[in-house]
Amino acid sequence: PDPNLTTDNNIVAAPHHYFESIGNLPITIESGYNTLKSAAGNYQAALFIGEWGYFGNPATDVTKVKRFGVVEDANFGSSAWWQWCQAPGDPHGISWDGNSYSPTSLHLIELDQSGNFTGNVNQSFLKVLSRTHPIAITGKPTLLTSNSDNGTMHFEATTDKDGITEIWIPAGFGNPVFTGTNVSVKELKTVEGGFYAYVSVTGSYTIDISF
Repeated sequence: PDPNLTTDNNIVAAPHHYFESIGNLPITIESGYNTLKSAAGNYQAALFIGEWGYFGNPATDVTKVKRFGVVEDANFGSSAWWQWCQAPGDPHGISWDGNSYSPTSLHLIELDQSGNFTGNVNQSFLKVLSRTHPIAITGKPTLLTSNSDNGTMHFEATTDKDGITEIWIPAGFGNPVFTGTNVSVKELKTVEGGFYAYVSVTGSYTIDISF
């Protein structure tokens, strides 16, 4: 669409990101993300990756999921993972030669040919997708790194008004330890799957989470 398609200044660009996933474009995860970011800038729009995912062997594809997470964090981005529910006859389960049908389909959760959950989950991918990250930020963020292998996070931002930055922390690593500059933990709330941390912040601040 033409960049001048609207005079609305409150719009979001939500393209799909399947670089190094499906298709044969010789574009990396990182350069693909930056291309989409540049395209969103042409519309003066915020970027939200409206769909992405990897569909091969979780043991090897998890490195791609982690790389996507790194570039997403570097851009303070958000996204929606694409998850299907396989029903009888779903073409996702048919082999390329058309002669066999997979008995199960594992994406984030595993489903059988009838579309029923088998009980198996893709922990490799889910661990990356649920990594520690801020979900509501006071001020302007300047740096974010999150390690899904150990749950740690480093975050930097600056604000001209005191406020609360809210952070999601997954379970499985123990109780989080908070350090940083110009911050104090107002509340740590235990919820299903992890914690919500409400951190009081002021000025130029940093938040470090470890275990």
